[in-house]
Amino acid sequence: IITSFTVLFSGFLCAECFAQEEVITLGHLNSFSGGTSLYGEDSKRGIELAIDEINASGGVEVKGKKYKVAVIHLDNKYQAAPGVASYRRLVDMHKVKFIHNMGTVPGRAIMQYNEKDGVLLDIISPTETLNQLGNKLVLNQVVRPSGYHVPVVAEAWKRGCKNMCIIAEDSDFGREHTQIVKASFEKL
Repeated sequence: IITSFTVLFSGFLCAECFAQEEVITLGHLNSFSGGTSLYGEDSKRGIELAIDEINASGGVEVKGKKYKVAVIHLDNKYQAAPGVASYRRLVDMHKVKFIHNMGTVPGRAIMQYNEKDGVLLDIISPTETLNQLGNKLVLNQVVRPSGYHVPVVAEAWKRGCKNMCIIAEDSDFGREHTQIVKASFEKL
């Protein structure tokens, strides 16, 4: 009975093994806690929608072979140490070779490791400096202020605000954004 069960069970497992599809797993590091978690959740929803569409259309084809796409989302808390810890988890435990990371601080921290690990990083960052560090496996998508400052400044002016104090982070993005807001305010 035990031998029959073992043979039957092992045959079932092998059939299950062959029925499984090959999967390409991507990593997504973003802020899913704290003040910037809104951005992480928005990114997560967008990535999940894209992956659902890709998989529903049959996945992706690489060198004639079909693959489904999956993603593992981990929190970088927009900080260096949690970013590196989550990066290590994706690379060491899950063998991920492509990671989308949101933020300059965790991005710069994980750039110390990705080239040695052979991991391609897609970093969303407001700073140009990540592109200038010589890391050949980094795609830094530099974001710019999107124009939302014009209606905000116009509404402030309409409500009688004639003075403005701008508190911005000391980064390329913070400095650039401050100049744009200041110019819009001065124009009015």
